Amino acid sequence: MSTRILAGAFLASLIGSGWARAQEPADIEKITARIEALQRELDELRSQVQQIQRGAAPVAGAPGAPPAAGPAPAPTAVSPAIVQYETLSGDPYAAARIDNAPIDPELKGFFAIPFTETRLRIGGYAKLDAIHDFKPIGDHDFFTTSTIPVEPGIWGDNTNIQARQTRLNIEMRRPTPAGMLRFYYENDFTGSYGPRVYNLRHAYGQLHNFLAGFTFSSMVDIDSTPDTLDFEGPGSTIFVFQPQVRYTHPITKHHSIALSVEKGTSDIVTETDVNQTITPTSPWPDGVFRWRYETDAGHLQVGVVLRSVGGYMGNIAEEHVFARGLSFSGNWLVVGSDNVQFQLNAGDGFGRYFSDISGLAADVGLDSDGKMVPLPAYGFFGGYQHYWRPAFRSTVTYGYLNVDSVDKTLTTDFHASHYAAANLIWHPKGSAFNMGIEGLYGKQTLKTGESGDATRLQFAFQYDFVK
Repeated sequence: MSTRILAGAFLASLIGSGWARAQEPADIEKITARIEALQRELDELRSQVQQIQRGAAPVAGAPGAPPAAGPAPAPTAVSPAIVQYETLSGDPYAAARIDNAPIDPELKGFFAIPFTETRLRIGGYAKLDAIHDFKPIGDHDFFTTSTIPVEPGIWGDNTNIQARQTRLNIEMRRPTPAGMLRFYYENDFTGSYGPRVYNLRHAYGQLHNFLAGFTFSSMVDIDSTPDTLDFEGPGSTIFVFQPQVRYTHPITKHHSIALSVEKGTSDIVTETDVNQTITPTSPWPDGVFRWRYETDAGHLQVGVVLRSVGGYMGNIAEEHVFARGLSFSGNWLVVGSDNVQFQLNAGDGFGRYFSDISGLAADVGLDSDGKMVPLPAYGFFGGYQHYWRPAFRSTVTYGYLNVDSVDKTLTTDFHASHYAAANLIWHPKGSAFNMGIEGLYGKQTLKTGESGDATRLQFAFQYDFVK
């Protein structure tokens, strides 16, 4: 409906009202009142046309709009401490939230799909890393401490330039009678088979508080991960993507719980020294329970995972052991915008949940009696983010990870690692550009007692598609 059509209808109404027949003052008063009423209707229709052009839902009471259902409930909001927490990765944006509450209430970058109630956003970023290693490390793109060589006498510089962290994401939102429906997709190019290999990060839908798809495990607290230029971050971080079904229940304004059923995978050795093949199996999926507390000053989270891990080898009967893990994490404002991040993680047989050792057979091993046992593992990290000025921030981080693989066979050789990082990031206010420099130090110790360390200097240049 255009403004011309509305104006035409307005004039026709005037004629039909008896304008030409107006002779007496009483008739003029009636016509004046009619003109004022029509002007109000015209203003209302014009407002509705503008809302439709912006892609908004029909106004209650308007032609074709559903009847008003009473006052709308107050929208769920994400903690201000989470909203203002800056990270180069942007991972907090991808995480599922209670009632699909957006981190950006203004929904910047969204546009309406014509003739639907669906709104679409295309985002991501382009990121270039320039990396110089002062000593060899097994992973030239990411600072993975479990790949640091332990052979004595190794020395040699290496410079690398890569853009594998570049990401593309697509988000769709639409209202439904059951609540807001959100679909989120994201990929980068950090696949494990070489440089610039497509890698799926997220593909999930959430209706109200029911989630199904592929995304961060419910054990992951992405809001507590430190702001590093390095993609890997502390090896002691709980960081894993899994197919899952999850339900999150808000108990009060600040408290919520979540239950999820996630893909179970046994991270064990698949081939022995005598060329025997071990087939990992999981008789039931991983079960995760999570409690979370959010306030304006920050958040705290506790996650528990229960698992069954094991497998079979040749003619040896299938065997499994019970495994479990506990994670306590958070992020809290301390002075101004400065904040601290931390995680404390411990358990038996959940090594694959740690960022640094996932895929290294860190779940189970055989003890001296040849009995399968879950491997005890624990790790922690702490980070502090400081703002020198609104456009300049720094984060210092230290993490430690330990797996009790000593005196165990058919398991990882990894035993412990240290990770330290410090950076300076420049992000001009109101811009989509980021630039930073970071120094990193790491050390790995094997169960044999051998150890090695590495140092790195990394520069990063990043441009966000939507900011």
